[in-house]
Amino acid sequence: MDDVRCRPARAEDFTFLATMLGEAAVWRPDKAPPTADQVLADPLYAM
Repeated sequence: MDDVRCRPARAEDFTFLATMLGEAAVWRPDKAPPTADQVLADPLYAM
């Protein structure tokens, strides 16, 4: 796997990471995934 690289997260990664948090933490098969803003508005996930 020589094509896989890791780097520290940057500020411009924040929205993507928040969106992925929503995908992973609150995904439901019968509902659309929450947006990053919706995830961050939830005190449980905003931490």
